[in-house]
Amino acid sequence: MDTMRNKISRKLKLLRVNLNLTQEEFAEKIDLTARSVSCLEKNGYFKYDTLVKICETFNVPAYYFFDFRTVDQTKSDKEKISEINSILCELDSKKIDTVYKMIFGLKE
Repeated sequence: MDTMRNKISRKLKLLRVNLNLTQEEFAEKIDLTARSVSCLEKNGYFKYDTLVKICETFNVPAYYFFDFRTVDQTKSDKEKISEINSILCELDSKKIDTVYKMIFGLKE
């Protein structure tokens, strides 16, 4: 069964692998042991402080660990922008304001 914890643990491992870090290197950067990182990658159980430390250290938004949708990485920037525009057109005003703030937060 593919539980949420399994998905979160895979996301953590994917992050570490994409950063080209061993479990030891990753652990050192977030003040954990390699054994702790191994456990996190196996069971997906995070203490809040650990999650915050990972996000801050590697500049990853917390939602990264909870977004399980697949994204087509082969789309061109133009296709992605077109899809974003289509989604925005379906949102209510409050959600558009939220997206607007998020986008401007990325500029900083």
